[in-house]
Amino acid sequence: MYLPDGVKDYLSDELMIKRKIEFKLRELFISWGYEEILPPSFEYYDTFKNTLRSIDEKDIFRFFDKEGDILALRPDVTTQIARIIAARYKDNMVKRFCYITNVFRYDEPQAGRLREFTQGGIELAGIKSDEADAEVIALAIRALNDIGIYDFKIDVGQVEFLDGFFEDLHLRDELVEKLKLYVSMKNLSGLERYLDELDIDVSVKQLLLMLPELFGGYEVLDKARAMTSNRKALDAIENLRGIYSVLKDLEMDRYVIFDLGTTQKLNYYTGIVFKGFVRDIGYGILAGGRYDNLVSNFGINRAAVGFAIGIERAMLALVKQHGDGVNLPKKTLIIYSRAKIKDAFLKAEEMRKEGKIVELALNSDSSRYDLQRYSDVISLL
Repeated sequence: MYLPDGVKDYLSDELMIKRKIEFKLRELFISWGYEEILPPSFEYYDTFKNTLRSIDEKDIFRFFDKEGDILALRPDVTTQIARIIAARYKDNMVKRFCYITNVFRYDEPQAGRLREFTQGGIELAGIKSDEADAEVIALAIRALNDIGIYDFKIDVGQVEFLDGFFEDLHLRDELVEKLKLYVSMKNLSGLERYLDELDIDVSVKQLLLMLPELFGGYEVLDKARAMTSNRKALDAIENLRGIYSVLKDLEMDRYVIFDLGTTQKLNYYTGIVFKGFVRDIGYGILAGGRYDNLVSNFGINRAAVGFAIGIERAMLALVKQHGDGVNLPKKTLIIYSRAKIKDAFLKAEEMRKEGKIVELALNSDSSRYDLQRYSDVISLL
């Protein structure tokens, strides 16, 4: 029997690494005051259709219930939490939620991202401030550190910078979207060729060609500031300055790179957006941002910001950074004779109470055990 494309079986060692990451994330999130919640695996299709315009309908797993209603496996957890906030928490008080659960998207399978994958994330609702944005980024940094990933960068952008920048150029919407795509991909040569086809003032072209270069350290914010007088764009830059100030106070600024040309696939982001990248791995390991308008789709206004880590991608990053040195729990094997069965069981129980993992093997069966998998082998014969 074969599995369908996009799913997999997790066997012992790999699953142990996965569970260890999940345990560390859950422990960390809860210690920061984030309460764990678990939305259902499927909901009415309209819950996602009306809020996730950036996810192609063909990428959502859909099916009918017996009443004929269209249901969907969740393609996004944040949308579900927005629904929960609107339905259960109407008091506008600050709420912190965390989750570790599976997500389903009918994408083409890729490294660390199958059609069923696991995300661990947090959502901070009810606060709109530089400090709230910085808290979420700081927690993302701490999360990667806690699971053993250190050589990474967090690319931080602000969607309102580009929105404000293009407002003053008065270009057609479809043209702006095409330009944003070139900018976000850092495709300077493609952008230049595309601009040559357009009837746009030379000074505007020169300005647009500077956008892909708004990537780097804190000095990028000064460079961006000099390129626009649009109020929305300037406020976006000040938001990033405020976030950086907090992260610098927390001695986390070394992880941050600014990217003023960044965009996110999910269309609900309204402020900061950020992605985490591990050295020598060509895909993002985490993503997040501010989504102040998402909850309003469910009937109430509520500011919110959050992020999610791809657990499978974190697993690949751990192997990439640590190789075979990824720590798995050590196990002990006690080989015993029939006459020593009581002694063997008592010894095993004593060791288990000390937190050790112990297996028992009758002497006559011991040849069928791979002794290299055990850190210690004890004989009671």
